[in-house]
Amino acid sequence: MGLRIMNKVEKICLSMSCFILLYGIFLLKNILKIKELFGMENFCWKTSQEFRVNVIMIGVFLICIILSLVGIIIFRNTFLSAYNEPSEKVIIERAENITSDYFFTYFSLFILTFFSTDSTSLSDMGYLTIVMFFIIWVYVKNDMWFINPTLNVLGYKSFKIICKQNDKIQEINVFSKENLCKNIGEHYNISYSTYDFSVCYKKVK
Repeated sequence: MGLRIMNKVEKICLSMSCFILLYGIFLLKNILKIKELFGMENFCWKTSQEFRVNVIMIGVFLICIILSLVGIIIFRNTFLSAYNEPSEKVIIERAENITSDYFFTYFSLFILTFFSTDSTSLSDMGYLTIVMFFIIWVYVKNDMWFINPTLNVLGYKSFKIICKQNDKIQEINVFSKENLCKNIGEHYNISYSTYDFSVCYKKVK
């Protein structure tokens, strides 16, 4: 038995968390825009379409942030539940931190594209919605949740390790909060996963 498999809704929420920084930036831009509107002469919020658009976008980004936080909480619970799942004890023979490989892919493909987007413009938000839908669909379809800088900020790192289990050498990808590169030769527990990454940790006795 391995890690619990996340359902589609959980995967969507976790995939959305990849862009939580962008949601925050866009949210701030909309708030500042509303502040600017209130500073204009003869401004009437009841009849201003621009005001309504910005209020709606603030609501949308708040929902995105909430769903992202739900995805992170679900992941943390799933990740931490690995400690209670059947696991295999291995010895780390070699470890390579590959977190940066995925981070720069994320940065170049997604962040640079969205920084030029105006969150106060309906046309830009329409473009953003289409692109985000496609990216999240790819994330969910291919279980790419590990390409997530938000999780990296929380201390989760991606490793490619060579480990020994019962005199058998194997190479696998793992997700861990431990610095495996500095702990060569030590014993760890691995809860295997159907995803590209299993979970590696030290059991607390």
